[in-house]
Amino acid sequence: MHTMCLFHRGALIAIVVLACVLPAQGQWSRDFGTGTFMMGETLIDPSYTTGMYLFDTAYEFAGIDEAWNALVNESLRIGFNGGATTDDSGLMVDIDLTTEPPSPRVVQGNVSALVLIRYSTNPLLATTPDGSELNAGWLLRVDLANFNGYICVMDDRGKLQLQKLTGMGVADLCPGVNKIVADFDVTKDWWMRFELVDNLDGSTTIRAHAWMDGTDEPNDCADWNVNGVQCIDTEPLPDGAVALVVNEDANVTEPPQGNFIDLDNASISNEITCVEICTGGEDEDADTLTDCADPDCDITPPCACPEPFADADRDGDVDQADFALLQVCFTGENDPRGAFDRAACDCFDRKDMDSDGRFRPSIDGDNDIDAADLDAFEACASGAGIPAASACDDAPQAE
Repeated sequence: MHTMCLFHRGALIAIVVLACVLPAQGQWSRDFGTGTFMMGETLIDPSYTTGMYLFDTAYEFAGIDEAWNALVNESLRIGFNGGATTDDSGLMVDIDLTTEPPSPRVVQGNVSALVLIRYSTNPLLATTPDGSELNAGWLLRVDLANFNGYICVMDDRGKLQLQKLTGMGVADLCPGVNKIVADFDVTKDWWMRFELVDNLDGSTTIRAHAWMDGTDEPNDCADWNVNGVQCIDTEPLPDGAVALVVNEDANVTEPPQGNFIDLDNASISNEITCVEICTGGEDEDADTLTDCADPDCDITPPCACPEPFADADRDGDVDQADFALLQVCFTGENDPRGAFDRAACDCFDRKDMDSDGRFRPSIDGDNDIDAADLDAFEACASGAGIPAASACDDAPQAE
């Protein structure tokens, strides 16, 4: 997909009235088969809890039905009527049909989105002109007030593309990252997984990969760029809606009924792939770091430090019992005897190695417990039975 303007003629003014949803547990799945039915332009599930609303970004505002949807062979078909406008996009936006008044339930936390793209149901895609392109995928974390979010699509030539929605326009998120999936065959069906990962430093990891239906999903924990695409957005991840998206860059065929693509087995989850199991004893996410040494575990028990850190026995106060544990850990500056016990004492080792003003067990600390760490402990001392101030360790850390 070329760099494009996804939203034409102020059309998204109308979409702000839609509530964006995930169920409360943050995940849903839909195969668009038995149990779904059509009601006007809305695809509804039998529980009446969620639906998919067709929003044609190019023509909805003008009242012209350019994009269309249907259920065909238990798949969701999104296509275009062959109008003169190029760079057309059709969205199926997930909305809440029952909440009165509308109350959006936005996507929060990590997101893993999966969909099966059925290229094989449209054999005309195998012979589309070089100047045309039809692609499909996800639009995630759409801030409907400011029209910001993330897009991943794969086109009918097998190109995976990571893009960012800003205002009314779309541009490549990380130029040079997008690429053709190895051994792509447009006569086959392909799965695509698109993930957004909240990083502890406030940035967002965006990654995707694809694989042919009937084969195993790639194990990309070591490097998503091997079988897919990955990059980092330094800006924090917004909350927002989810949508399935199809885009055409010029009419794919003549007659226009060739301009369609089928999607199936769409699902959203907060449970991303390649997650370190912080008590597993193995490097599950293949980043060479295991358990509490992995930054992914910094805020996860048992790796997270007490709040405040000096409450080592986690009984709510900082007293002699906690001081006794500090004494056991004390090594002196530069640990001359090599006695530092990282597993037991890491939370006492308070030096802010990256000077970001936050303590993270996996990367902070200078591998000793010395006088500076003792000073940080004493700043939190409260006495037996007296609640410790939770913010006592928010001051500058040990030097």
